[in-house]
Amino acid sequence: MAGGDRDCPLVVVDDVLSNLRLGRSVEKTLPFDNVSDAKRNLQDRWLTSLTDVLRLDDDVGMKALRSAYDSQIRGHPEVKRDRFHWVLRALKNKRDPYGCLSLARDPSLMNVDPQLSSQYLAEAGLKDTRVVDAVMDRLSKPAEDRFDGLDLHLLSTMRRRRFGDAEAKEFKRIATDSSRRWPVRVYGWAAYVRSTQDYPELMDAARAETIPQLRRGMIANLKGRSRQSFLNHTRANFPESRYMVQWV
Repeated sequence: MAGGDRDCPLVVVDDVLSNLRLGRSVEKTLPFDNVSDAKRNLQDRWLTSLTDVLRLDDDVGMKALRSAYDSQIRGHPEVKRDRFHWVLRALKNKRDPYGCLSLARDPSLMNVDPQLSSQYLAEAGLKDTRVVDAVMDRLSKPAEDRFDGLDLHLLSTMRRRRFGDAEAKEFKRIATDSSRRWPVRVYGWAAYVRSTQDYPELMDAARAETIPQLRRGMIANLKGRSRQSFLNHTRANFPESRYMVQWV
């Protein structure tokens, strides 16, 4: 055997295992060219092993899960998506609000996966007024292309419960902001309707709306709340919305 081969760490490992009458699994041996890649691999395997810990001991598992959030997620918007998904799904499934506030205050972190972030906040965070304030602070910012998906999912989360006049006013501002993309405005109306009783205003706005897709979304938000005269007007003047009218 060449001298260079004798210096290979795997050769040393194989020699030691051989002396113990053991063998290395070649299929499970993962070579790494640098320490950083090796550390990342160990971290991912560690996160996956938390599944067993959570199943066997809930208290120990939750401590480990929260530690994983602190070390891998909190303040790390560059985190790998699969790692982000694993930790947040576990917290959401446990309805543990541990990470909700720091997540809601970090739009770039939420933007790793806007849908999952919003689902987690909806499941575990909306009872905390600080989380609601952080979400509203994000929604009050001027429209940005990179945050459009996040704003849409946050509005979808906020429509799940009733809020006060201040929040309703902000939802309406978003819904009527022509600089926003129409899907975001639809969810703005949805959140507004959940927090107000001013349905005639939405009917008037739907009549005046020039974007067919937005109009259909507005009509959908009126299910169970629309007047027959409004439905008749919509059916007669906006044929592309006839199926939505029939559903409503």
